[in-house]
Amino acid sequence: MVQRVGRCIQQAACSFRRAGVPDPEQSALQLMLSAHGLSRRSELELDRELDPSVLREWETMCARRRNREPVQYIVGEWDFHDLTLSCKPPVLIPRPETEQLVELILENVAQNENTKHTPAYRLLDVGSGTGAIGLALLAKLGNGSECVGIDSSEEACLLSRQNRDRVQLPPASTYSAVHSSINKYQDQSGSGFDFVVSNPPYIPHKARAELQPEVMEWEDHGALFATDPDGMQVILQVIENAPRLLRGGNGRVWLEVDESQPSRIAQVAPDRGFKFIRCVKDWNGFDRFCELLF
Repeated sequence: MVQRVGRCIQQAACSFRRAGVPDPEQSALQLMLSAHGLSRRSELELDRELDPSVLREWETMCARRRNREPVQYIVGEWDFHDLTLSCKPPVLIPRPETEQLVELILENVAQNENTKHTPAYRLLDVGSGTGAIGLALLAKLGNGSECVGIDSSEEACLLSRQNRDRVQLPPASTYSAVHSSINKYQDQSGSGFDFVVSNPPYIPHKARAELQPEVMEWEDHGALFATDPDGMQVILQVIENAPRLLRGGNGRVWLEVDESQPSRIAQVAPDRGFKFIRCVKDWNGFDRFCELLF
């Protein structure tokens, strides 16, 4: 039987829907694009017959998706803020809302820059995962900027180094990945960081039941959940340790958090010398990002 691209996408979407896969049509499309080495739907020839080798790969990919493996892991890469990054289980998959965090930081940097001189920045990314935040920021900041990404997962550190080598950074900009927690990390340069950014494990334990199998069965729980029930453990560690790592006077901390946490952060930040600047809602209307000034 002739297997054509468009028909295969429709059949896969139906099988995904029966398996409970979210966004079944989008999953089928993304897998078909990957099977053909394409990036845009307009490049697909829907009436074209699938080559036997492509068909075999396609069927394998669809079986993995029906098993609720995330599309990002199946295709092995994903786009994040103008970069294409490698994705491997169980390292946390970059989310669209985290791109908004990158935008907020870049907007703040632009507002505070001297227009006659673009400085080099030093930033610390706590819980760096794939390296998405740090690499995206370096790609937009001035030449010679530096990011240190720290993560408690050796797999994440390895993947972020691979992504560093994959993307094209501005001249003299550097990215390093250190296997460490924020409590143990020591800045050997002695010069301090301009800002600390973190998308820490913040999901409250009570929200576990709401998460899809793509998250619960495939992604690193250490990157999703703190050890405390309310998800504040690593957030508090960042606030506690950032003062010894930041340059004084204008150092900032940027956090991606659960909507239940900004009020608590606003309460504890002044005890460590921070001014709570603002909480920003994500594109879905949830309190998601906090900015602190040291």
